[in-house]
Amino acid sequence: FELDPEILGHAVWVAGLYSFIRDFDMAEKYYRTAIQTFPENTMAYSFLSDMKKYAYGDLDGAGKILKDGMLNVDKPGLLVIHRFRLAMDLREFDDALKLMQEEYEGVSPSLYKGIALSYLGREEEMTVELERSLTNLNAKLITYPEVAYLYDKIGLAHAFLGHKAEAIVAGKMALEIEPVSKHALNGPDHLENLASIYAVLGEGDLALDIVDDLLSYPNNFTRWTLKLNPFFYNLRDLPRYQKLVGELS
Repeated sequence: FELDPEILGHAVWVAGLYSFIRDFDMAEKYYRTAIQTFPENTMAYSFLSDMKKYAYGDLDGAGKILKDGMLNVDKPGLLVIHRFRLAMDLREFDDALKLMQEEYEGVSPSLYKGIALSYLGREEEMTVELERSLTNLNAKLITYPEVAYLYDKIGLAHAFLGHKAEAIVAGKMALEIEPVSKHALNGPDHLENLASIYAVLGEGDLALDIVDDLLSYPNNFTRWTLKLNPFFYNLRDLPRYQKLVGELS
């Protein structure tokens, strides 16, 4: 970055690496530099907004960054998935669903609609959307069988449908393709996804075993993630969960 500060990716990825090792002050410094230098690009807004949540539990701050981004970026549609996740963390499930229905133009819209519908208790509509998402995701696997993130999404869809065996198999397959031991950046994402699958399925101890692991080395998962992400809501009455999030305010 110091050699060529005019390249957007340099500042953003330096920030991302600082965030990964949980040096959040330095990460924010470089994200702010990227925004100042390239205010029209979505990456720094989206990553900084995410970091505000998992580093500090600052949902208001995350929302402000996304609002600023919507005013400045040249492709505001790329921020919709981050606005959806913020709405989910805020437990504003109607707003999250509306974003998917009216503004989202990315991949797997049916998955996100189905998840929001699940938290709204609209089970019949949820089932329709999640079954549709599985059809589309499995079709993509034919062309891209080595894309680990497809298995993450398939696992989540099965988990919300209550398909325990299929969900766990898909979650573990993502980790087989990109294990933490070989993929230090992507591997923890897949491990977090497997923890989410276990949590949604009500397998609290298995989910929290993974959480303990994720908290033990550098990655983007924090105790705030555990507290804010509704996927872990089923764990809230467990003493292990309460001990991990109890000091967060």
